[in-house]
Amino acid sequence: MKKKLIVTVLFLTLLFVSATPVHAIQLPLELSRSRVSYYRAENISLVSFHANLRVRTGFTSVNTQMVIRNDGLSEVDLLIGIPSQMDSVVTVKQISVVIEGNAQRLTNRRSVQNPEFPDIFLPPVWSTFPIKLAPGESKVIESAYTIDNKIEELGQQTIFFPLSFLKFWEIPIKYLQIVADLDFYPPYVFEPNPSLLPMKYEGGGRLLWQLTDVKDPQDLTIHFTPVEVCVANYLNREAGNNNEIKNIVTLFQRKDYDTAVDAITSYLTDNPDAELKTELEFVKALCHLALYQPGMALDILDRIENSPVFSDQLSNTVRNKMIYDKAFLLGLKGNEEEVLEYLKQVQPSLKNNIIFSNWVGEEINRLSPPPAVEEPPEPPSEPEQTEPEEEKKTDTSKTIQYVQIFGYDVPVEFLFIGILALIIIIYIIRSRRKRKRNRYLF
Repeated sequence: MKKKLIVTVLFLTLLFVSATPVHAIQLPLELSRSRVSYYRAENISLVSFHANLRVRTGFTSVNTQMVIRNDGLSEVDLLIGIPSQMDSVVTVKQISVVIEGNAQRLTNRRSVQNPEFPDIFLPPVWSTFPIKLAPGESKVIESAYTIDNKIEELGQQTIFFPLSFLKFWEIPIKYLQIVADLDFYPPYVFEPNPSLLPMKYEGGGRLLWQLTDVKDPQDLTIHFTPVEVCVANYLNREAGNNNEIKNIVTLFQRKDYDTAVDAITSYLTDNPDAELKTELEFVKALCHLALYQPGMALDILDRIENSPVFSDQLSNTVRNKMIYDKAFLLGLKGNEEEVLEYLKQVQPSLKNNIIFSNWVGEEINRLSPPPAVEEPPEPPSEPEQTEPEEEKKTDTSKTIQYVQIFGYDVPVEFLFIGILALIIIIYIIRSRRKRKRNRYLF
């Protein structure tokens, strides 16, 4: 009885943790009788806000950098806080704050509800630090902390980041950037869609939001489904008292893929009409993928791709993973045209995941051959005009008016006269010699 009570309390505690959103962000606070409450910081502008969310299974590490500026005419003493405890269970861990290279000393303070904001959730405990701003002065505040992810029954996870709380600063925010790093998760895991669609999805599981002149910041909620974790949890739940299936799941979770493949093959041979047959085939395909056995994995995906698989909670995400993996496996064969035709075929059926749909569209554009560029027709060639014979002669004569001799241009006429004179001189000389010879003979 005592053991059952402990298990029940533990389950309710975990359920409570998973259901509690974590409102962790830097806010201006008002201090009254050692208690803090929300405070609207007039004339203190939030110039820019950067947040890097490093999302891992079960938790998210947050690093932020914000620039605030005193737009007033007098010096301001300001108290800033980060929630350090959400309730009796959930806490924001490992909080640190650095200003101008100096680590700030944090003071934990309990909160009291501000009657001006009765409907806004107020965490019971805050980590606070003071800051002083001269008129026109700006400060860069860096902070780091860890928050828990909300975890659903099958392992789906949700990250909540309360950007709407930034309204307590003077707005608009000139520049707002959020980067969510999800540890190389492919685009099919982001279902349902984020509450704010990212500017882009970068390879390696990174989502990027960049906004300017933000007048009405909205809370950011990111959902993602770690497929391998959720599939294992689903099979354990549906297996009931079937120890064979539970053993297969254990082998899969331990990454003993060879043994898991053998166990699935043996089980389906003995139970060809098993209720979880398609689900087990999918796990078998995942094992072949992990062992880099592309041909075996592709054969299974071809066989089960259009079969109903898993419940509504996972079916669409699992199908998108099949599409993603199949495109990868077809690409290994080196035939990009086959990948292109496959993605074009499945594209109209995609739903509930804009990030994945956009990825498929980008792949189609990347693989599509560039459109053929039509060369402009060549203009018809004009018929050659025959020049008069005299013009030809004139042109020809112009080209031979001078002959270059020893670097000098000599007119053709002079050259002709010179040659003629030389011939005459040679003739005269030869004639005289001939007469002399004849005179001596007689």
